[in-house]
Amino acid sequence: MKCKKCANKCIKKGFQQNRFYRKQRYQCKECKTYQLEEYSYRIYSSKSDQKLIQLNAEGNSISGMARILEYSKQTIIRRIQYLAERVKPPIVSEYHQTYEVDELWTYVGNKETGEAWITYAINRKTNKVISFNVGGKTTRDMAKVILPVKQLYPKRIVTDKLNIYPNLVKPIEHDTRKHRNNHIERANLTLRQHLRRLSRKTLAYSKSLKMLEASLKLYLFWNSWVIGGK
Repeated sequence: MKCKKCANKCIKKGFQQNRFYRKQRYQCKECKTYQLEEYSYRIYSSKSDQKLIQLNAEGNSISGMARILEYSKQTIIRRIQYLAERVKPPIVSEYHQTYEVDELWTYVGNKETGEAWITYAINRKTNKVISFNVGGKTTRDMAKVILPVKQLYPKRIVTDKLNIYPNLVKPIEHDTRKHRNNHIERANLTLRQHLRRLSRKTLAYSKSLKMLEASLKLYLFWNSWVIGGK
């Protein structure tokens, strides 16, 4: 066969195989590029990025996105992580607002041992996400969410009664009264409905914290960082 890159002659050079197929591999004698005569999947096109982000926001699984876009699952996973790394959170310039902070439980890999928490803060009036963190339920993780909020000189921060919050929130007014964080509790439900990997009973769970964070970041980006914004 001829090289797909430089059109020179290729020679047989081993095989590419997995449990489903075994294909002859070739190497170009001139440019030394390895290639196959026929590929099972298309080379990824950046034109699919917008559709990929939309499918993620609509709660499609990795397998579902791979079937719809006709790429391999590994290609979809790599592209989601690539796009998420390039998402820049918006610069927030609002001040003296009321913010709600809460934690959303999920798991990574195994429900028994892979506990994970999504902690985030929203503006009560606009439902805009100010900051978020994917990880554990520790002071260090909570601080990554609370400190950016405190830099906006908030009028009040509303949380549940978790004992980590008081020291982080002070000297800002701290409200822990019952039913005061209804907006973010409703946002939790929206996230669970829109992202299958966050549902309590689902097969579409995350395999890593990195993938969980990437999926959430692309979801927020698609919705302009407003929960339920589109």
